[in-house]
Parts: sequence; structure tokens; C-alpha cells
Amino acid sequence: VPQALSMRGPESLDSDVEQRTAELHQLNDALRREVRERRHVENALREQREWFRVTLSSIGDAVIATDSRGRITYLNPAAEMLTGWSADQAATRPLDVVYRTISMHPDDEVVSDDDPFERALSGRSGIGPPGGATLISHGGKRLQVEDNYAPIRDERGVVRGVVLVFHDVTEHRRAEQRVQLLAGAYENLLTHGDVADAVQAVAQLLVPTAADWCRIDLFN
Repeated sequence: VPQALSMRGPESLDSDVEQRTAELHQLNDALRREVRERRHVENALREQREWFRVTLSSIGDAVIATDSRGRITYLNPAAEMLTGWSADQAATRPLDVVYRTISMHPDDEVVSDDDPFERALSGRSGIGPPGGATLISHGGKRLQVEDNYAPIRDERGVVRGVVLVFHDVTEHRRAEQRVQLLAGAYENLLTHGDVADAVQAVAQLLVPTAADWCRIDLFN
């Protein structure tokens, strides 16, 4: 009898069911709103990634992105062409394997002690070595390039990787060399009174900058 008297009546049970049902509806509505918001965010991120992909694919400069360990995560078509690596081949490989460069000194080839990748990974942006660098492609071809590095940060400002942007300056450097050679030859011709001495100086200027050997024939 005491247990029977303590049991809840039908009206109380119906009220409890209605309250639980209303709470369930509220939870379902909140869940649907969260799903819609998440889909909206995912679509926005997908559109943003596609925008970046199209933009980076269409620019003339080569672009390489890495993670914080220096592993390749992205190459645009220009970077594929210059390095000789496809994006699939380069994925997860170390940057120094895909982007093999030798820093150029005015008189010789030297390796710089200042690693621009490590500089960018520490949060600092900067250009590559003065005078540019020689890029050795996957097929062994050598190109003169100029590059710069910048850190990739997340929303909290933590560096998550590095982006490298570079371009081919081989023809530009050759044009500069031609101008320097012409200026030097003109200066030699003006400063040497004897024709034989002048052409000898021009020959020495051409070798080894622009030729392996030089022969000059003078008539009359």
C-alpha cells in the first residue's frame, strides 16, 4: 500500500513526458543549427582552398609550402616546372631534396651559413642569399633563381610551416653579364692606345666569363 500510494499519477507522468519531449525538440533544433553552421564553415573553407589553389596555380612565380618539419605539402605548376618534381612526387619529401640550391658568391659557389628556411620557421620573413642562388632541378638542369621565405601561422599565431616563393632569373642574369661585357670591352678599347693591347684585353675579359677560348683576327 505505501508503494502504491507513492506512485505518480497519469497526469504527472504525462507532464513529465511533455517536458522531456520539449527538451528533446530543443536539443534537436540546436543540433540541426550546429550541423548547418558546420556545413557553412566547411563550404567556406573549401571555397577558400579552391580560391588559393587557382590563384597560386595561375601566378608566374613558383610556390612551395612545407609543414613545420620542412616536408613538402604543396607545389604550384611553376614550381613543378622549375624543380622538375611533380606535386605527387614531392609530397612529404624534405624541402632541401626538392629545392636544391647553391648560394652564389660573386667569385665562387659557396654554401651560406644562414638557412633562410630556419629563419622563416623561427617566425621571420626574408629573402634568400644575396646574389641569388643556383637551383639544381630533378633532371640536373641549373637555373639562376631569386627566392624569399615566409612563415605560415595558424589562427593562434603559431608557425605551422613555411612558404617559399621563387622565380627564374637566368635570362636576366645573362643579359646583365652581356651588358657588363660590352661596357668592359668599350672601356678597354677607349683606354688602350694600341689596338693589339686593346683586343688582348677584350679577349681576357671574355674568357672565362662568356667563353672557353677566344680568337680575334685583325685585318689591315
